[in-house]
Amino acid sequence: MLAKGLGQPIDVYIFDEPTVGVDVGARQSVYRYISELAANGAAVMIISSDLPELLGLTHRLLVMREGQIVAEFDRPDYDQHRILEKFFD
Repeated sequence: MLAKGLGQPIDVYIFDEPTVGVDVGARQSVYRYISELAANGAAVMIISSDLPELLGLTHRLLVMREGQIVAEFDRPDYDQHRILEKFFD
């Protein structure tokens, strides 16, 4: 699926669980691709239940519960414990 979007000029990308079912080697390729898109000026939204993945790829993280945004963290404020607290509050 990811390959279908390659080569098309798109300004906004939304990835929903981009590495579910992907082996470790391919996962790194997906991460590089997403990082390159952002570095080249594209807006990238990642929806994922994999917190380490989000912490590594994002510069801002929103926690949602029951369809509502319940917390927002900027990269300097990332703290896995605090983020999980907001998720389970």
